[in-house]
Amino acid sequence: MKRIYTPLILLILIMVLFSGCDEPVIVEIAPSKPVLTSPIDSEQTTGVRLNWSTALRANSYDIYMGKTLGTIALIAQNVSTTFYDVTGLDPSSLYYWRIIAKNNAGNTSSDSKVFSTQALRAGNYIEIRDIATNSDSNFSITLFGNVSNVRAIEVVL
Repeated sequence: MKRIYTPLILLILIMVLFSGCDEPVIVEIAPSKPVLTSPIDSEQTTGVRLNWSTALRANSYDIYMGKTLGTIALIAQNVSTTFYDVTGLDPSSLYYWRIIAKNNAGNTSSDSKVFSTQALRAGNYIEIRDIATNSDSNFSITLFGNVSNVRAIEVVL
């Protein structure tokens, strides 16, 4: 019998304590996690539109970008839309980016994503598209390009 009355007494005590409060209690919650939608893992021109999903309860977004995960830096602050146009990117480069959703209760970061920019393609060119290694210290290089009348290619590592 004692177990039934204890929660009831506790509930009555809480109700008595809060019955004198005239103002509502407002609880703010940090935004949900934004999801990056584009560009993701694809070749882009040197100007791109970054897109992400709406984060619930977000008031604004901060945008971070860099050429490595370790160099991601703030490029735009307090953006009110779910897109941002970036221009002047370097050709033949990788860019990492992420979004931070913000409100008065806190911040929530998206995952980081990466995309590449196109090479400048005038005349003959070769670009390294991929370098893969394995545990045996062997590696392979994937080259891409528009080469005519080439007699040799030298790769120095």
